[in-house]
Amino acid sequence: MKSDKDNYTFSEKNKVFDMIITSEIGDREEQQDASGFIVEDNRGIVMICDGMGGHDCGKLASNLAVNDFLEEYDNFNNYCSVKNFYCSTAESANAKIGNLKDAFGKKLMAGTTIVSVFINEHSLYWLSIGDSRIYLYRNGDFVQINTDHNLKTLLEKQLSVDEITKDEYNAQIVNGNTLVSFLGMGELKYIDSNESDFKLNSGDIVMLTTDGLYKMLTDNTIKEVLDNFPDVRDISHVLSIKANKFSKKNAMQMDNTTFAIIKIM
Repeated sequence: MKSDKDNYTFSEKNKVFDMIITSEIGDREEQQDASGFIVEDNRGIVMICDGMGGHDCGKLASNLAVNDFLEEYDNFNNYCSVKNFYCSTAESANAKIGNLKDAFGKKLMAGTTIVSVFINEHSLYWLSIGDSRIYLYRNGDFVQINTDHNLKTLLEKQLSVDEITKDEYNAQIVNGNTLVSFLGMGELKYIDSNESDFKLNSGDIVMLTTDGLYKMLTDNTIKEVLDNFPDVRDISHVLSIKANKFSKKNAMQMDNTTFAIIKIM
């Protein structure tokens, strides 16, 4: 399921998890985030995309990616592994977005990040391309489990193995938020996907989010909400309120913001 609305909330529950997805257009003129999910009795897939580009480009890219993954999920059992499903579908969506053209045949500069999780019973698999994030909350600990595919991450890695000097790092870090991997960029240099299943425990919370939320709220602030509210609907409501309050208090423009809270039963 997916939505074409600018602001929406979806909530679903099965034998394994309780989930809510919330999306807000914020202060932007256009909603370029997109999300989708399929929930079955004991498994489900959730994805969130943050589109990039000029008017309509980001929206086209993010919606194309979500539609591709939802449609290809019908053929899920034909793939030899979850990783194969994720990577093959990502490559296909990447090519389609890269070939998007306007009414005059001119190539559109469109792209999108993607984060997705597939939960089967209590096994977690994920896909991440770009700088949207996947977090795991367990027993009071709140950690990011994917990697930001941006210049900052790349520079930090290069610096740690002496491929660049500190002066070179300082000269480039001003552009640290520049993405080094996203759907639509051509060759996908970085794809974050786990090789084997990650075991989930009862009470764990898996969270997916675009940068619209984590640029407003620190990890500690999000963790405090998770510490104090056990129900996913309450968590979603409080996070939305806090993000909007922070935006107004600090006179910051609220970006498109989409996030999913998935609590394991």
